[in-house]
Amino acid sequence: MTEFIVEKCIEQISNRFKLVLLASQRAHDLSIGSGQVARSKNHKSTIVALYEIADKKVSANDLFNLLVGRCKEYMQGNLGHYSHNEYKLEKLLQQSNFGAQPKTKNDII
Repeated sequence: MTEFIVEKCIEQISNRFKLVLLASQRAHDLSIGSGQVARSKNHKSTIVALYEIADKKVSANDLFNLLVGRCKEYMQGNLGHYSHNEYKLEKLLQQSNFGAQPKTKNDII
């Protein structure tokens, strides 16, 4: 049954990787309270998302825009965290000589 749904989704979105991303975005939306547009009988949000994509109940472009927006928000919220860790890593590499290039063949061994 699920294989049939996936094959029907592939007709709408030919790239399987993009399908996974868009279906996960829709499943996320459903799990935080977005209303279902496809009828389902006690299915999990991932299956409902696939049904909606297969039946063209949701727009792939809208899902993609939501996904990109969600990623941007995440990165903006964590940018300071990543840059702080990058600074700590650079400092550690300088102190420990891990980043230094070997000078001679004997330094390699």
